Amino acid sequence: MKTKNTILTLMCLLALSPVAHAGYLDQLRDIDQSIVCVVAWFAPAAGALLFLVGGVLYATGSPENRVLGRTLLFDAVFGLILVVAFIMLSMMLVPKLDIGACY
Repeated sequence: MKTKNTILTLMCLLALSPVAHAGYLDQLRDIDQSIVCVVAWFAPAAGALLFLVGGVLYATGSPENRVLGRTLLFDAVFGLILVVAFIMLSMMLVPKLDIGACY
């Protein structure tokens, strides 16, 4: 009986759910545009900061700090590569995405 009520409730919710309209895709594109803009603004700054801190730790300090600095340098470069890949993938999947609107 409980399963039957659950199924009926789900069917009612599906029947009452709004149908995807043409503006829905535009809203998704706007959300994706906002996410790409935020990432495009903050990722280079965070990468540069990590790269700077990693370089200072690698250049000055004990052997433990050198290992930490090398790790930070590697992570900063790898993170920036991932960010560029994310932006490129977003631009491929959403053809009307404009990265120039972020700047």
